[in-house]
Amino acid sequence: MATPDFIAALVSYLKADTDVYTATGGRVYGGELPDAEAINQPRGAIVLRATGGGFFSGRSFMELNDPRVDIMCYGSTPYQAGVVFNLMHPVLKQMRRNVTGNCLLHWCHPTTSPQQLRDPDAEWPMILSVWQVLYSEREVA
Repeated sequence: MATPDFIAALVSYLKADTDVYTATGGRVYGGELPDAEAINQPRGAIVLRATGGGFFSGRSFMELNDPRVDIMCYGSTPYQAGVVFNLMHPVLKQMRRNVTGNCLLHWCHPTTSPQQLRDPDAEWPMILSVWQVLYSEREVA
């Protein structure tokens, strides 16, 4: 049995929220912005990227994982990036145990305060936040 793609589950979870979907036009991605999207930036978008393990990673026989995830919220201006962040934040913070796709998500917690930045490669306005996610390493049907 394969380990579920928790980033894909988080992307789907965020896209299912009407306010997040509206603010981003459904532009919520795992890993990086697709090339076809990057040429249209800056505008509302969210990118989630796994960045490392937490307590359970390699330390337990429990079939759980709690990786850290960088979440970049983009906007056409720093203010608009903040709007996207302020819509995304409560959706993840208030997450309760649920199944999204084939992944059992338990919770998401912010681990840092949001940082208002510019994308280091393209200078687009963004807000970076780091989250910890607890999910089951077993696929669910």
